[in-house]
Amino acid sequence: MVENCNEVVKIIKALSLRTTNLSGLDIVDGNIKMIASVCFQLMRYQTLKILSSVAFDGFTVDESKVVDWANERVVQSTGDRSSKVPNFSDSSLSNGIYLLHAISQVRAVVDWSLVGEGDDRATKRNNAKYLLSVARKVGAAVFCSWEDIVEVRNRMISTLVASFMVVEKHIETGVYNAGDEDDEDEDEEEEEDGSSGGMEAEMIEDEEDEVAEVEEGDDFHSDDDDDDEEE
Repeated sequence: MVENCNEVVKIIKALSLRTTNLSGLDIVDGNIKMIASVCFQLMRYQTLKILSSVAFDGFTVDESKVVDWANERVVQSTGDRSSKVPNFSDSSLSNGIYLLHAISQVRAVVDWSLVGEGDDRATKRNNAKYLLSVARKVGAAVFCSWEDIVEVRNRMISTLVASFMVVEKHIETGVYNAGDEDDEDEDEEEEEDGSSGGMEAEMIEDEEDEVAEVEEGDDFHSDDDDDDEEE
């Protein structure tokens, strides 16, 4: 078993992901913090890798390109150039409205009557849950929880928006493969129940503290993340 886990560590290094202090024994022993940090890096790597291949002809995608894409879509939706953000650490993202504008330009599925305008935590939470429900409906890969939106966790938001870009490119190239439209009623029922929309988010919420520590500057992140933090 240790040999298998050591092989996992080798693969992570080969992908240029940060492995400081990580060993096969950490995986064998079930070290939640270590495992969660590696899983987060792999999720982000997968999303950006897919985005690179479908939208940028294999060239590396950094956060600035994702931010530029999101700003362009939000301006298209709002008609207001002042709605742009400099990065995904901007506090205005906490209410989810910016991200809903971005995804509304991928597919017109946002029901704005369900979106709150308040700045209280309850409104932010409901908007974030609705955002993730819409993201799943259009076929985006969702690895974050509503708390990641409300707390404005840069890397989780970046990964989510990158998945919006992947969906848009798939639509443009004719390989769009979202869930059946018949599932919409089921999604609406989940929103009324206050559900975050699926087991993915629930699993990540259970390990929220560990992943949050990683995002705030833990030892485990990719080299691209180092560049983001310096900016």
